[in-house]
Amino acid sequence: MKIPRLSILLAALLVAATLLAGCSSSGAGSGAAADDSATTVAQETATLPDGTQFGYISQVSGGTLVFDPAEFLTGAAALAAARADGYIGPTETLDQNFYVRNDAEERLRLVVDPAATFILNVAPPQADLTTKTLSLDELTQLSASTTGTTGADGSSFSAGFPQSPLPIDLTIAGGKVTGGKERCLP
Repeated sequence: MKIPRLSILLAALLVAATLLAGCSSSGAGSGAAADDSATTVAQETATLPDGTQFGYISQVSGGTLVFDPAEFLTGAAALAAARADGYIGPTETLDQNFYVRNDAEERLRLVVDPAATFILNVAPPQADLTTKTLSLDELTQLSASTTGTTGADGSSFSAGFPQSPLPIDLTIAGGKVTGGKERCLP
C-alpha cells in the first residue's frame, strides 16, 4: 500500500515533538499556557494588529485558527515579570532566560490567508532539530488528527499538534494570519 507524502510528513512532525523533550510549552522558566478548557472560543473572527504576535494555537479549521495571545519576555523584563506575577520569589532567578506571561486566557478566532505557511520544528530519530514548512491545509490536517500514525520506520506518533497548544510567533498582515514559526520552549 502506498502512503501519501502528506501522511508521511505529518507523521514525521508528530514523532519529532515526541522526541523533543526540550521543546515544551510548560516547564521551568516559563509561565504555563492557559488551559483550553477554562475558556470558550470566540465564534466571530477577531483581528490583531499587523506585525508579529507570540501565543498558542489550539485549533485550525475552515480557514481560521484559534489563538491565545501571550507575552514572550527575556532578560531583565522576564525576571521582573516572573517576580511580579509570583512565579518566582523576590530573590529567585529563572531556570531559563525567558518567561511567558499569559494571564488573559483569550481564545481568538483569526482568519488565515490561504497562502500562509507555517514552520514547525522537527527532530527525526537520531538527528538534529530541523524545520518543516507546512501549508494551511497541512496545518489544518495536523490540527484535526485524532488517531495515531505509524511512520515508515515503525515509530508510533500521537495525534494533533506536536505540542498542544502550539507555541508560535504568528505574522499578521491586513487583518489576516500570513504565516507563523513555532517557538521552541525548553
